[in-house]
Amino acid sequence: MEENPNQDPSATAAADATSTTTTNLNDLSQDILLHILSFLPTLESITTSLISKKWKSLWSLVPSLNFSYVHFPIYKSFFTTRQFFSEFVDRTLILRPHLPLQKFRLEFIYEDRYGCHVDSWVRYAIRNRVSELDLDFFIDESFHIVESEGRRDYDFPFSALRNGKVRVLKLCRCDLTLPADMESMNLWSMKEIFFDQIYMTDDMVLNLLKACPNIEVLKLENCYGMENLRLCSEKLKRLGLSSFYTAERELYLELDCPNLVWLSIDCVETGEFCIKNLSSLIEFRTSIAHKTEHYGHWFKVVKQLHRIAHIKHLVVQNWWRKIENAVANVLAFKKSTLVWLFSLEQLMSWRLKHQSFLPTILLDRKRLYYYLFLLLCNDPLESMAAKNCF
Repeated sequence: MEENPNQDPSATAAADATSTTTTNLNDLSQDILLHILSFLPTLESITTSLISKKWKSLWSLVPSLNFSYVHFPIYKSFFTTRQFFSEFVDRTLILRPHLPLQKFRLEFIYEDRYGCHVDSWVRYAIRNRVSELDLDFFIDESFHIVESEGRRDYDFPFSALRNGKVRVLKLCRCDLTLPADMESMNLWSMKEIFFDQIYMTDDMVLNLLKACPNIEVLKLENCYGMENLRLCSEKLKRLGLSSFYTAERELYLELDCPNLVWLSIDCVETGEFCIKNLSSLIEFRTSIAHKTEHYGHWFKVVKQLHRIAHIKHLVVQNWWRKIENAVANVLAFKKSTLVWLFSLEQLMSWRLKHQSFLPTILLDRKRLYYYLFLLLCNDPLESMAAKNCF
């Protein structure tokens, strides 16, 4: 073939390189293929066995299992769908070789008749030294419309963890029965716990921390049953408490975690908030819901800001319309970076009401620009408090 003298040599070289570069998935290494398949629900991962002979048993070597009820085909009734889903999980675990698991995730609408099945799935994961165990029995409100009134949640066999190597435990909508010898379990490998919609008493939380001496992350959301929550841990680094609503009494919260660096308290009905030791705290976040009765709980948390004046990142989110009385308390926070988030409607109404509204931009020493919107009111005391922040 004759070369075109006017053709760019670099373009020719690029074309030659493209022609020799393979784009066939079968030419990728097995490790790369397994990594790709690990992001798929297990049902879709198994479907890839139809691609070629190389892919036929590849799904069984994937180090993660993700049984997603949402991605499962829908049959004539909920009963039939759940039955087929259960059989699919059983069959998959039978065919899969006993290889170490990095992650086991189950998303399912639980009923009592599937208790033995779920128990066997959980024990399979623990027996294969799973690192992350994630059980979610609440998918979405739309999936739980036809639930019976006498429905019971899955009773998670916590004692089974003593024989495993679970590092991350995520449970949603389970019953949690802790063994009598909880303190002697010594789950040294457990680093992170995420609980959602789980009944827990004060003693259960304390025993959980004692049984997991190396826990670094604890996040509780929509949990109930606690009244006097005293968290004391030298290893805990991140703590998140969200959506604690109790009908009987407000929550007494006491924190003694000297190595905690991140704390979030979101929509928690606190009767009293006590800080014993948060000497390493770097970031603190707190917010309330759009309800009048929750303002008092939020304010009890905000009043403790002077006890953690060493923090570097603060996000205080409040959608309360009559918040001006709390501004002076927040402005008394003189250290580091402060972030106060308001709704756009609130900012606009304040701008019209107060001509001296001042937007100020602060630079965080490490990595972020934070925007601090301070209202300079006509009250001289509040104006003085604002000036002292800079």
